[in-house]
Amino acid sequence: MLGEDIDTSKADENLVQCILKEVHSLRQKQSLLVIAFCGESGSGKTVISKAIEKALNSSGVVTYLLQMDDYFRLPPQNTSELRQKSLEHVGPSEVDLTLLDQHIELIKLGNRDFELREMHFKDNQLCMIENDIPKDLEVLIVEGTYVCLLKQVHKTFFLERTYVDTHIHRTARLREPQTELIEQVLEKEHQIVKMFSEKSDYIITKDFKLKAHQNKNLHH
Repeated sequence: MLGEDIDTSKADENLVQCILKEVHSLRQKQSLLVIAFCGESGSGKTVISKAIEKALNSSGVVTYLLQMDDYFRLPPQNTSELRQKSLEHVGPSEVDLTLLDQHIELIKLGNRDFELREMHFKDNQLCMIENDIPKDLEVLIVEGTYVCLLKQVHKTFFLERTYVDTHIHRTARLREPQTELIEQVLEKEHQIVKMFSEKSDYIITKDFKLKAHQNKNLHH
């Protein structure tokens, strides 16, 4: 989403290195690896995703990041207006996950003949932009609240931190005023997102430790 600056230096370095080890191991099985980072607002998914993207590109692994926020059906203010009418609007249905899945599938097939979406937060508008995804892409990262529901992703990472844990961080971001409605939306999202941990392949704990989900093992 255009309009939000992300400082990748805030990502936990040990966590980033652990994820990179997993990614390098997973790449041995996929010519184009697709990974997703899922979590609540302020959980750190965007910072971590961008840090991984930066580290991989710096090491010569061609990587690209898609953000779920660009796939909301409506611009931010319009989405907020619907939420004010009813919290029933809050949830995965606000996002065109089907289109995001379709775009991921096209990317995996080597197709770049489609425009990308870019949501402009400050201007409250959705823009279509030129597709700049490299043809020789090796890793595609997808991040967002509901990306654990995507079907075209190979591996998912779930961040355990909740909106309660990250209150100070969210306030510092000042992307939008922290109103009663926002807190109600975050609680609704929390009730939805907490079930996604069961769908994930990896868990990122509240103290930024990486662990494999249930019977799955980390690569060494």
